Amino acid sequence: MDLNQIYNIGKERIEYRKKHFPDYRLRFPIVQIGSKKKVIKWLSEEEFLNFEKLKELIDRYMIASVDSTLLPNEVVIETDYESGVLKDSLFELVRKYLQILNLKYVMVFSGNKSIHFHVFFKNYNPLELRKIKENFYNYLREKIPGLDSFGFKENHPYRLPGSMHPETMKKASILVDEYSSRYIENGFVVESEVPKVLLEWKKGRTNETIPLLPDSGKGRGKLRQLYKELLNVTVNDGRDRVLMILVTIAKFLRIPPPQFAKDLERWARLNGWKEYRWRNWIKYYEEGRYSWMKNWRWAIKEFLTAKDIEPESYNKVKNIILAKLPWAEKYIK
Repeated sequence: MDLNQIYNIGKERIEYRKKHFPDYRLRFPIVQIGSKKKVIKWLSEEEFLNFEKLKELIDRYMIASVDSTLLPNEVVIETDYESGVLKDSLFELVRKYLQILNLKYVMVFSGNKSIHFHVFFKNYNPLELRKIKENFYNYLREKIPGLDSFGFKENHPYRLPGSMHPETMKKASILVDEYSSRYIENGFVVESEVPKVLLEWKKGRTNETIPLLPDSGKGRGKLRQLYKELLNVTVNDGRDRVLMILVTIAKFLRIPPPQFAKDLERWARLNGWKEYRWRNWIKYYEEGRYSWMKNWRWAIKEFLTAKDIEPESYNKVKNIILAKLPWAEKYIK
């Protein structure tokens, strides 16, 4: 743990907050070693700024992680980090779109499996910020299907660089690339002008093509391939079960509702399904009303173990599934 780095970044955040958001307060949860979620104590700004007391507290309780709630103009985007290798599909797309929007960012390795992109908007009006952040959220989620996590609520804490991850005991650290190296020396809180597109963005209304993540040959890549192929399959029977597979995969890949609506309408018309049979599924997907469907593995098992689907339709879908997910053959045996 680097207590000086934790303290200096926390102090910078507090001073920035006082200057731009005088009616707001940051809070600093501290987490014990070996406990991912167990917060020992929430520190106020005043408590955090008492360096000797902070050090004493950390030493006494074997503290690993010191976190901070977000500033009102701060957004955090999470991407996966695994075995020391960045998952280039998601990571590169996030970085690409942040650079397209001309947004500055600070990358923080969480100490476990994530890279956090911290973005600070140069706007101090709480009402305007709420709309800007909502538009930013919708913009990136429509551009990058599969984006796992997105922190834009001020009460959500994120790990301060210098802290240790309480389970892995690896240190959270700032990462620098060729883009961020131009401004990162100015401090942790680096402001960006609000892009015009985020002032005008309307959810689900874009003429731009939404890029699919590059297929990795494993994990989400295989599911994305399966999703794309099932969207082009025509069947005379078992369409409701195929639909369950599509919905659960789309849910897992976090495909935006507007994109899923287009996919479903195209698939339904391709299969000659009358609108009243599928239209409500779009609404259910938007509202998340599909909790009775457990997950995509369950949906695939439901299809492969079905005995009432006519053979031609069954075999057509079965062959597509097994070509992408050979292990699913265990459901047939």
